[in-house]
Amino acid sequence: MAKVTLPLMSASASGRFADNIVFDKRGHVRIFTAPVQPNTPAQVAARDLLAVVAKNAGKISKVETLAALRSALTYKWFSALLGKAVSLVDDAQTNYALFSVQDKSDWDEASTGTGLVAGVAGGTVGFSLYLLALASSELHVEGAPLPASNQAATCANFLFA
Repeated sequence: MAKVTLPLMSASASGRFADNIVFDKRGHVRIFTAPVQPNTPAQVAARDLLAVVAKNAGKISKVETLAALRSALTYKWFSALLGKAVSLVDDAQTNYALFSVQDKSDWDEASTGTGLVAGVAGGTVGFSLYLLALASSELHVEGAPLPASNQAATCANFLFA
């Protein structure tokens, strides 16, 4: 139902009228179109990836790291970190696959107690830690270590208290 208000010398409307016309608060009028959610496998995979990366990024707990993220990326730090992490997934998978079994084990061990969850592109919690460390390094966050194969503990110490 559309809401119509009549201030002194003008009229305004907002809402939907008869499932045909939509009025918004800026004065724009458009034809109503029902949203379509086909839920293709690619869309589901993208949503799942974003959900896991967001959950993991929300676990960053070190005060100094959060301050560095806010300093480098302002108030948009969380969305910038998510966007960078999601854009780097393919490259990170390629690089992480080249790590030795011992290095991967070190990344898994360094991520224990951080609250990170596995599932980013089918990876382990160690890969989740590597992805966050790579994203913060690529965003040039002050103090962010370069996430080399042997830097698991350093990266974990940078992101988590």
